Amino acid sequence: AVRAGRRREEPTLAQPRRLDSRRAAPSRPALHRRARTGRSTDPPARPPAPRAMSTIHVLEISDIKCSGLRSADFLSKNDVYVVFKVGTKKCKTKYIPGSGKNVRFPETLVMNLSDADMAQGVDMVAYDYDFGSSDDMLGVGKLTNLEALKRCPDQPRGFETKFLYKGKARGEGSCVCKLRVHGAGRGQEEEGG
Repeated sequence: AVRAGRRREEPTLAQPRRLDSRRAAPSRPALHRRARTGRSTDPPARPPAPRAMSTIHVLEISDIKCSGLRSADFLSKNDVYVVFKVGTKKCKTKYIPGSGKNVRFPETLVMNLSDADMAQGVDMVAYDYDFGSSDDMLGVGKLTNLEALKRCPDQPRGFETKFLYKGKARGEGSCVCKLRVHGAGRGQEEEGG
C-alpha cells in the first residue's frame, strides 16, 4: 500500500519486522502503571520446589541439675530456672524459690527438633527469677553431640556442660536426654522392614 509518497514494506521471513523506537521498550509511566494495577506482562513465577520432608525428633530432657552457680542476689538466694533453646524454639523449667547455687529440677521437658537443630546443639541457660525486674542470667552452656542420640533412640543419655558468664566459668549444668524419632525417616523404615 502506498500512502503520501511513502511505501510501507510488508515483513517477510528473510526480513524481520522492525519495531519503532517508541515501541521497543515501555516508558517509565507504563511500567509504573503496571506496578499500580498489578498486571504484568511477565510470565507467572514458578511455584517453589517441594522441600524434602525433614525428620522431627522429640527430645525429652529430664533430671536437670545446676551446681556451683554464681550468686545474683545480694541479700537472698537465687530463684533458679533453666531455659533450653535452639533457634526460635525453647522450653523452660519452673523456677524454684530460694534454691541457691545448687539445684535439681524434678520435671521433664519436651522439645521438637529437626536434624539441623540437632547438629547445631541446644543452649542451656540458667537464670535467677526476679519479681518486678528483669531476670539475671547465671550462666550459659551448650548441649552438643546430640546426633549420638539418633543411633540409639529411646535410650537415655547424660549430658554435661560448663556454664559461662561474661567469659568466665560459673558452674556446671547436666541433664538426661532421650530421643523419640517422628516424621519421614521413621515411617519409611517401619513400612519397608
